[in-house]
Amino acid sequence: SVVAATPRLPPPPRSGVDFPREGLLARYRDDRRGENDDGGREDDDDDGEEKKEDDDGAGTGTGTGPPPTSREAGGEEEEEKEEDGEEEEFNLVLVGDSPVEGIGCSSHHASLGGRTALAFSRLLGGRPVRYWSFGRSGLTADGIEREMVPLLREVFAGCPGGGGGGGGGGEGKRRRRRVDAAVVSCGVNNVLSGHSAARFGEEVRSLLRAVRGAARESGATGVRAKDNGECQTLLLGLPDFSRMPFLPYPLSAVSGWRGRALRGAMEELVEEMREEYAGGRDIVVATVPEVEDVLGSVGEGDDASSAHPLLDSLELDSYELKNLRVEDFFADDGFHPAGHGTALLGTLIAQTYAENVGMLP
Repeated sequence: SVVAATPRLPPPPRSGVDFPREGLLARYRDDRRGENDDGGREDDDDDGEEKKEDDDGAGTGTGTGPPPTSREAGGEEEEEKEEDGEEEEFNLVLVGDSPVEGIGCSSHHASLGGRTALAFSRLLGGRPVRYWSFGRSGLTADGIEREMVPLLREVFAGCPGGGGGGGGGGEGKRRRRRVDAAVVSCGVNNVLSGHSAARFGEEVRSLLRAVRGAARESGATGVRAKDNGECQTLLLGLPDFSRMPFLPYPLSAVSGWRGRALRGAMEELVEEMREEYAGGRDIVVATVPEVEDVLGSVGEGDDASSAHPLLDSLELDSYELKNLRVEDFFADDGFHPAGHGTALLGTLIAQTYAENVGMLP
């Protein structure tokens, strides 16, 4: 099968059910540009102590990413800071498949979770963002609901879950947390498994309802602009498989056809759910552009003014923009996002959130 033939790369340490229950912290600082030009890296530690990461953004892929400004911190220490009057943290949770697990990335800060949290922090003017990435490679939408959503409930509703240790502590440390935004990544494994659009649509509907239910149990508040008071749920759109570097022809063509069918079902379902719920603005698809289209937007010569807006998140100069390659956005398998790819997706998700709640004109 396509799934069995896909190269397997490892995720960062403490992934999936072992993701730290206290979460990881990211905070954007616009004065750090240039400090990390040497590309030095400090990987995630195993005991959750506060540290800065000088990661070049690359996973196991060939590309380099934007200078990161993420920090990892233990939950108890950060709770004390909030009590002392520090800025309130924004809580972000991701549930899904291999990109959420971080396949192809060396650390969580360089993976989709860390880059999305950093993009949210930048969007929110440097507000600290605490994030949780509950994902596992190979899961379909149904598998995500069965295996990952219970972990979301465990952390955010303070109820027992079925996950591993992950540094969550005992009963005495459980507390309710709100969910400000939830990101769902699903569908790739449904495509690779040959599922029909109808089956996929029903799985996604059930998954989104489960995520929304877990968010409500947490007492979600979110940033209420033009929404209806619910946690914002952002569904990461499906890519065009016919243009994936790893997949050879005709496999790429077949997977591309399946992917387009499932992507249509996903978009149609979200529109139905937006009409089903009062207000209808708290579920949205973050449509993923093709990397080749993004790269093709870079202007000729030294002019980068026509470059795709998402490239701004990479904080590259004109020369670096002109020398970007498709491979810089993927891990070594040419399939999973890494390096610039996770930074690009993180920015896309944050911008979709901002547009949906009315933060942008």
